[in-house]
Amino acid sequence: MNRNFILIILLLFATFAYAECVGGYNDTFYARVLDAKLRPVSNALVSATFDRGATFGPQYLTTPNRTTDNLGQTQFTLINQGTNSRTLDCKIKLVGQVDAVSNTTTIEANVHGDIVDIFLSVYPVLITVKDQFGVPLPNAVVTFDNTTLKADDSGSMLMFNTIGKHNYLVNYLDGKEAGTFEIAGDERKDIVIPYHSIGIVVMDEYGKPLDADISIFNKIYQTKNGQFAYAKSFGDQISYKVDYNGSEIQGNIIPESKPNVTVVYDLNAPVFQNIKDITTDNRPQLIIQVVDLGQYASGVEAKSVRVNYRIQKGEEQVWTSATTFTSGKNTFTTQFPVIEPNSIVQFHIEAQDKAGNIALLDGSFSTMKAKNQSNQTPQNDTNTQPNPKNDQGIPLLYIIIGAIIVIFIIYMLFRNRQAQT
Repeated sequence: MNRNFILIILLLFATFAYAECVGGYNDTFYARVLDAKLRPVSNALVSATFDRGATFGPQYLTTPNRTTDNLGQTQFTLINQGTNSRTLDCKIKLVGQVDAVSNTTTIEANVHGDIVDIFLSVYPVLITVKDQFGVPLPNAVVTFDNTTLKADDSGSMLMFNTIGKHNYLVNYLDGKEAGTFEIAGDERKDIVIPYHSIGIVVMDEYGKPLDADISIFNKIYQTKNGQFAYAKSFGDQISYKVDYNGSEIQGNIIPESKPNVTVVYDLNAPVFQNIKDITTDNRPQLIIQVVDLGQYASGVEAKSVRVNYRIQKGEEQVWTSATTFTSGKNTFTTQFPVIEPNSIVQFHIEAQDKAGNIALLDGSFSTMKAKNQSNQTPQNDTNTQPNPKNDQGIPLLYIIIGAIIVIFIIYMLFRNRQAQT
């Protein structure tokens, strides 16, 4: 008698369930994801696939993924509008997923409890992001395999994954830390992102401080007495841009190895110190000395030194480029072609430093010959000495010596005569 009663109840229940599905249904429930130890899994993804009961179009509809809360739950409301054109499929397929781990649970519409459980073989991992002194870094972003979460105010977040090795990437401001972490069960992982103090000094080529705008960390700061300092900077490489009166210089700071940088603005053009012309065999040369002054000057750009010239005559002459090359430290030599004597050569010199400052100089020189010109040097490079002149008189010394000899002879003759008498 009891068996017959139970059988009747089951038949009535099945009939009721079938009747609930035939005309469509409206089913609301919670899907809950549990880990390997039957604990709630937060931030898991859950989707539902069900017969939408439409006469036309696809029979099945899959919902977008929904994320579980701290209780491991997410709510679904599924509506089947019903159809008389075919038999409805009353099964609902739920898929829970954490990274690459997933599992499926199938239920009948409106024939289940308020909470439907999905089981995954994952374990909790508590990650805490800190600086090198152990201070938590709130709102750090952690990507663990394919799951990305943000740390709370204590720098911590709870993640779930399977046993084995996993990759992680942590971002905090401009700081990053990447690595591999192995899960063997329930785990705790502290990830350290260090910070460094950095500084930027802005000055001219003489070392004078310059007040400039510095763009860094997505903000704009102004130097004080040419200096900028930042106590906590995160990241292996920090980009900056310095703006002084519209002139911009960009660079990178390596906080760990080179936390302080100096930005020099070379504001002045090079200076021409000495210009000397030399003419040999009617071929003039200019010896040019140009210096970029200042202890921190960028220096003269050798390739930038150019000389143009023209010969001054009655008609206006076209400017021509002359060959110029480096001949010493801060010294350049310009060679001209053969130029007729007694010519006036006008020249225009341009030099630039490595910062782009340009120096210009206009001048001229003459190829006129000197009036008292020395002997021309023959082609064998020997200088022929002049022959002595033959019209020179008797030297005075010879005259005096001769007079003395004559007087001595007369004296001796006179003395001999006295001795005879």
